[in-house]
Amino acid sequence: MSIEKFLSDFDENNKRKSDAKTREALAKEKQKADDENYLAEFKEYYENVVIPELKAIDKKLGDRFHLNYSDSPEMLQANSYFSKIQIVPNFEHFITEINVQISAEGGRRLITLSGTPSSKNGRSSTDGTLSFQDVMEAFKRINLEEEISKILEKSFVKG
Repeated sequence: MSIEKFLSDFDENNKRKSDAKTREALAKEKQKADDENYLAEFKEYYENVVIPELKAIDKKLGDRFHLNYSDSPEMLQANSYFSKIQIVPNFEHFITEINVQISAEGGRRLITLSGTPSSKNGRSSTDGTLSFQDVMEAFKRINLEEEISKILEKSFVKG
């Protein structure tokens, strides 16, 4: 092997490594942009669709329960949103509140909806966890009122 051949192979190897690093950096940038778009879509949907649905649910529950929630999901980490909806009975009951959580994670493209009752003796297990991996449209098709009704049913009627 000549020095020229070695240097040629050396340069070619360095170019391949450099190209691989460039492709990796571009892939990471694309993934970050995709995650940001995913979370932005979730946030927009939450603010424009979920909040009006929560207002309608709160109105239907009347004076028996009241809902506490924020008008926008909270950014917990750089790559996820979280929203907690408290459903509090306006009457004396063993269950003091139901916490419905909706979270979205950009990296895993995962949206979860779950309900956890709190009782006078502490928290019980989570009821009604739904997960939507990779498919935002599946989350958008759920009937939020129906899911909250199921959680309330488990806690206050069948619980």
